[in-house]
Amino acid sequence: MQGDEKVADPQPADPAELSGSGSDASEKTPASKPLTLRQHARQPVGLIILAVIILVGAYFGLHAWLAAASYPGEETVVELIGDLDRLNGTEFEEVKTDAGALDDWMFLTSGLDEFKVPESFAGVSAIGFRVRDVEGHPVVQIVLDGRGAILQIFRSSDFQVKSRKPGEWVLHQTGDWTGAFSQSNGLGYIVAFQGSEEEMRTFLDAPAKIPIEG
Repeated sequence: MQGDEKVADPQPADPAELSGSGSDASEKTPASKPLTLRQHARQPVGLIILAVIILVGAYFGLHAWLAAASYPGEETVVELIGDLDRLNGTEFEEVKTDAGALDDWMFLTSGLDEFKVPESFAGVSAIGFRVRDVEGHPVVQIVLDGRGAILQIFRSSDFQVKSRKPGEWVLHQTGDWTGAFSQSNGLGYIVAFQGSEEEMRTFLDAPAKIPIEG
């Protein structure tokens, strides 16, 4: 009778058969490829590293920019410009000559034989003159006619001032005063007046030819 027939127990399936043969499975599984730089950057750790690199680069870039934008002794130059705000005009000896003619005056009155008015200002009329003592060092101040600009001359070494490029004018705004600093042949020059930087640039282009009336 069929009911008396024995049914064979099912045999467990071979794992190799379920997933294919062992060798075939390893051959069909694609090998993992190394992540590209872009893929690394998309990972959380990669994003952190990338952010750190950007921040460090920005820091050193800013530091380099600030170093290039400043120069040794800049603080002294700004102070010399700011000090002009305390003048009332009575401090100067009245003169009436071209600024360039004061080269001999500086030597005869103060023994400053190496002090020279910059060539670009030599033909500008001067109406006031004095030698000021700043921290034991002489600073010549000349009042220029037409704008009331004040030209200051000093030894660069006395104040450890050194411009980025000799002959280049660097502008500074201090309160109501705009000043321009330059250096040549061991001398520092500051010309300043109450006005804007745009007015100063125009004045520096041709101080003897285009006086700016106040």
